[in-house]
Amino acid sequence: MPQPGRTPELAHKIGQPWWLDDPDPTERDASPARFVGQGRFACIMAGYALLAAALLTFFPPVWTTTAADVAYSSVLPAEWLGAFRAAGALLVLAVVLSLTLGPAKCQSETTLDGRELFLRIGGAWQLGGLTQTGWVLIGLYLAVSSYVTFAVWASPGDAAHRLPSSLACGLNSLLGVGFGFSLLITMVVTFVLVPLEHSQGHSVAGYFGLNDLIMHNRMVNVASWWGHSWPPEARETTSEGSRLPSPHSGSRF
Repeated sequence: MPQPGRTPELAHKIGQPWWLDDPDPTERDASPARFVGQGRFACIMAGYALLAAALLTFFPPVWTTTAADVAYSSVLPAEWLGAFRAAGALLVLAVVLSLTLGPAKCQSETTLDGRELFLRIGGAWQLGGLTQTGWVLIGLYLAVSSYVTFAVWASPGDAAHRLPSSLACGLNSLLGVGFGFSLLITMVVTFVLVPLEHSQGHSVAGYFGLNDLIMHNRMVNVASWWGHSWPPEARETTSEGSRLPSPHSGSRF
């Protein structure tokens, strides 16, 4: 008789302490240690957040990026750039709604000892992975940068758009983080997880659903597009034959 969690039909449900019913006693006995580890991790992350907040409060950085830097591109006019970003934000929203409101899916995972474990994930739990976190970060950047782009396009003569701001710098940083997430996720999924699962004879169907393909591949395309927010003057100062800003023009995503 198949054991719980070992087949898709008997998949464990995320959000419940499924390990308490696991026939493997080591999984059941590890329950207290599991919560202790999660508590320590939460404390560490809270400490990082407090440290960052303290540094920003007592040693505020010098803002260098303006709203105009975010809104102008050497590739597209501002109105088309804003439309591109708005469309991307809508795509992110559509995928998020599809994940949270759609039916639960059965997902294959691998335990530390190499066993295949099936988990049924539904609702907001589907946003708990690293892929989904990176996807939401990219969507947040696209939504806010679209608003900034249209604001600058609607009033190009506003002097405030030429002043450095924390919002513009935050968007620059958010795009940098989102790009790092997207590149890491695409590389790991494509060249590590899928080949590893396949070589072990485990199911890889969870990597090839529509939402999964969009998040694993389209994310890096959107985040790495070089025309996001380089102002027109950056193109004039690029090195010959390349499309990267010169050291004198400042590095912008």
